[in-house]
Amino acid sequence: MNSAQQKQKEALEPPVNAVTNIPAHVSIEVLGNGTCHLRACVALRTPLKTYLFNCPEGTSRFLPQLRMKSLNVNDIFITRATWDNIAGISSIMLSKESNCLPTRIHGAMNIKHFLECIRPFQDTDYGSAKYPSQVEERPYTLESYEDAALNITYLPLSAPLRNGAVSAQITTDSLNVAYLIELKPPPRRIDPLKLIAHKVPKGPLIGKLKSGNTIILPDGRTIQPDDVFSTDTPTVHYSEEKSRALVFECSGEAHIKAIIENSVMQDFLNGTKKLDYIVHLSEESVIHMPLYRNFVDSLAKSCCHIVVNSSCPIVPGIESIFSAITSEAKRLRERLSDQCEYPRVSFLGTSSAVPSKYRNVSGYLLEASSNCAMLVDVGEGTYGQMRVLLGEEKCREVWFHYWILSPGPPTKRRRLPSPVLSACRNVIELMPKELFNEDSWNIQEIKAVQVHHTRMANGFIFGIGGKRIVFSGDTKPCDLLVEEGQNADLLIHEATFEDGHEADALRKKHSTMGQAVEIGRKMKARNVILTHFSARYPKVPELPTYLEKCGNVGVAMDNLRVRFDQLELVPKLLPIFRCAFLKFI
Repeated sequence: MNSAQQKQKEALEPPVNAVTNIPAHVSIEVLGNGTCHLRACVALRTPLKTYLFNCPEGTSRFLPQLRMKSLNVNDIFITRATWDNIAGISSIMLSKESNCLPTRIHGAMNIKHFLECIRPFQDTDYGSAKYPSQVEERPYTLESYEDAALNITYLPLSAPLRNGAVSAQITTDSLNVAYLIELKPPPRRIDPLKLIAHKVPKGPLIGKLKSGNTIILPDGRTIQPDDVFSTDTPTVHYSEEKSRALVFECSGEAHIKAIIENSVMQDFLNGTKKLDYIVHLSEESVIHMPLYRNFVDSLAKSCCHIVVNSSCPIVPGIESIFSAITSEAKRLRERLSDQCEYPRVSFLGTSSAVPSKYRNVSGYLLEASSNCAMLVDVGEGTYGQMRVLLGEEKCREVWFHYWILSPGPPTKRRRLPSPVLSACRNVIELMPKELFNEDSWNIQEIKAVQVHHTRMANGFIFGIGGKRIVFSGDTKPCDLLVEEGQNADLLIHEATFEDGHEADALRKKHSTMGQAVEIGRKMKARNVILTHFSARYPKVPELPTYLEKCGNVGVAMDNLRVRFDQLELVPKLLPIFRCAFLKFI
């Protein structure tokens, strides 16, 4: 640990027994209630630290909206090792600085291994994912965690194995972990008037009194801590005034039984101790189970229950668009020609490595026909962006087709040597051949082109309805992409850096805006849309004047949805962007 990390550790993580650093204010804050943009996520917040309970996709994007910083998130508690609970950990770590303290992952196992596995696919401005902070796993077998502010006990909740046999062995897919939080009593305050009355000199003696130690003054008098503490803080049964909270998620009846039978919970069930808060992360169907209700009823009546499971949607607000304008816009849309409705491109995210407040991580929806669509560069939070752009009902109607490498048709598979082990046999199913109807897809060509970025980085060329669409992906200027994409109708190219940062772009294997425009010129692309901007441009990237001179180059914003007959309108948005974002350019 270097000197900068040591100073940060002393400031943010004082010793466990440090009385003077116990926070006087602790709050429970709900980051996400289980919406499409942010799954269930709760934070326990002190003036110095933030403790996260679950870390879904989009967490790093929404933390600043609650005035929280990834820098202060050093402890992440996972109630269940599912994608909805762990998908945002990598973004939290990538948004930290290089000299940050280690990030502790509590409860779940093998999360560190998961982060290592996704490194080759993790998008960063540095060419390869090098998480600035280290990862420290604290599995449920360690039983508890303690620091200067609180003590958290891990309560493992196991379920029977899938074959129905009850086993004492806890498996990762059947394990949930509940967390019992006990806050340490707030520090007692010293009354300055009492210090003056007892003639206590300034200096280290006051610090000893704050720590609860008896001191001897230079004149020989002995001063007890109670002699100078303020009378407005409790002194009787002070150790019993702990605030307690329980955060847990039950996936089924077996987990409910496990928490009821847990030895730590018996004092709360029989009334010996009381819980002040319970955060329920269980699904609504589980909460309505009779056994779950009996468990809740057996706890103290004064307990405050916080349900975080998407069961309480936000009440729709007042319409921000005048109905007259809405009807006029609808009338104009009906007058516009829909002869070139497909292909259509939707920009679900235009940020590069990590999401920002105004931009999601890069992701694109390419609609080839009314019943065929493809996702390209599916960044974190893509599903939430789709729900916002298309709506829930429309998302259900969109067909997504994925191409996978299969072991061959059934007739030829019999000739293979035995045994044949099919990977992901519980996931991959044979689809009927009627589903793969090329005529309804409207796709004539799909080609992957290796580009200059990390290993396994590719650009893609799609031939749809007689139109050629080229996605550069993450890359520095690539001649092979230019050659393969000649005479493209649309080039969607990354422009991570502004002009003047060519050295940084070369070192990090990305492109500047000028280099992207030059690639479009060499490719003879009819239309160019720039995207994948660095997070250093939170609202809008730099917009040099030569973009208008090109006439066919536009800049993408999140939720931009454009048909081919609208491509000529995208460059005309540049003057509007300059006017709207004048303060940020």
